[in-house]
Amino acid sequence: MGKSVEIELKAHVSNSADCKNRLVSLAGEGTPFFKDDAYWFVPEFIRVATAYGGGLPDSGLRVRREKAGDAGHTIVTLKRKEMRAECEVNDEQEFAVSDGAAFEELLELLGLEKQIHKRKQGWVWRYRGITAELCKVSGSVYTEPEIAESETPVPGAKSLGWFLELEILAKEDSPGTVAAAREQLLALLEQTGIGKESIESRYYSELLSCQE
Repeated sequence: MGKSVEIELKAHVSNSADCKNRLVSLAGEGTPFFKDDAYWFVPEFIRVATAYGGGLPDSGLRVRREKAGDAGHTIVTLKRKEMRAECEVNDEQEFAVSDGAAFEELLELLGLEKQIHKRKQGWVWRYRGITAELCKVSGSVYTEPEIAESETPVPGAKSLGWFLELEILAKEDSPGTVAAAREQLLALLEQTGIGKESIESRYYSELLSCQE
């Protein structure tokens, strides 16, 4: 836990079975996972009145319930995002909580609002310093659905389809570090049969907010 720099890219996947087979051939059997995220924000009227948003970045405070294999836990993340070329560079701080529901109740008492709910389900691999997640993504904006550790669809959710997320954790976000990580990520993306034209630079929250 603690502070780290996350360098990642994500791409749309048109053939999830083919992508999974390629990843299996490279890195072995993946581990099934799901991540259920709630994003908490300072209310808009406070952000406008204070002109600084109560100290939270535009991405809000994320409370993530996740499970990979048999292990499950709840992680709270404060993330400051920046796009550089095709890559998302995130300066993040995170910590674990033993009771996610109690922590969210505290956030509500402090005046924050839960505005985004997102779920990712799929498989994860570790390959040469890269974390690769092949996942189906869905979610909703400005609703407060019940969050549960199950594989049932998010109530009232919008499906975004399949994505491949590739991530490297770095100690710094210097131009040289980001450029080297970008080349590693693009090389693995090519090995999975996905072209650069499939890279998605928008955040999931933007995709969930888009009108059909």
